[in-house]
Amino acid sequence: PAASSVDVEALRREYGSIDAAARAAGVPRDRFREMYRQQRGGHLSLVPDLSPSFLEEIPVIHRDYTGQAQHHLYALGDVHKGAKMHDRERWRQWLDYLAGTQDVSLLLNGDLLNAAIIGAKSDVYDETMSVGDAKRELTEEVRPLAEQGKIDGANPGNHEDRITRAVGDCPVKDLCWVLDIPYFESAALFVYHVGDVAYKVFVRHGTGNGQSLAGLEKGANVVDADLYITGHTHKVGVTANDVFVLTDDGSRLERRHRYFTSSGSFLALERYAAQRGYAPTRLGAPRIFLDGTRRDVRVSV
Repeated sequence: PAASSVDVEALRREYGSIDAAARAAGVPRDRFREMYRQQRGGHLSLVPDLSPSFLEEIPVIHRDYTGQAQHHLYALGDVHKGAKMHDRERWRQWLDYLAGTQDVSLLLNGDLLNAAIIGAKSDVYDETMSVGDAKRELTEEVRPLAEQGKIDGANPGNHEDRITRAVGDCPVKDLCWVLDIPYFESAALFVYHVGDVAYKVFVRHGTGNGQSLAGLEKGANVVDADLYITGHTHKVGVTANDVFVLTDDGSRLERRHRYFTSSGSFLALERYAAQRGYAPTRLGAPRIFLDGTRRDVRVSV
């Protein structure tokens, strides 16, 4: 059928994906995608054009990867730039890998700077650089990724919050402003549009016992999502559960998988952790796979 004879946008909304809508229209998938392009003036993007609300409690950030059949997401947090035990070499190896890899993006999930100040648990006299120098070095380290459009967003953690409480300004907000990347203060819901599938990813840095993974599932009490990412624990971990949801046509309940992961760390065993008997954690971050042809999330740690 001619593109003008079928309302492909209405079909896609009704059936939820390009594949299902193409079957309903009785045309091949590639032909349906071409019809979609024609009706939208040559643009295939399935991402809504949304302006942020001034009073949003939790911001919603859409990321458009509809041109990819699959996408890999990396949640990097607890970098602790400026700390004596920050593993600078390992951190830069990860950044080099992400800069040279296609179909990937990353989230910077808090405690990017160690930001020790007088009265904090971290010892200010163990710092290898000032907060300002750490912020400037971090900015230059991640700049190539920002220029490639690979940083989906960044938020502060409890370490940066020390600076905010002391002077009323956030160093992570500065970094985001300089690099023109999305900033969120406490938590955000990211909607990843990969191929024909939209995934909801809830991100927060987290608080509490920095060695416990017990709070990973707390995000499910806040918002409905497919994947929940939390930082702060310095551990790379993942767990999952199922929940019953009503199908779009309201006819039955079906199982939906939900995944919960921690964004890891780039801080080796520091004095504070050793004194309290904390076990050393594996450095790095989880690798998150999002399939663009069918709803499929995989998390590798």
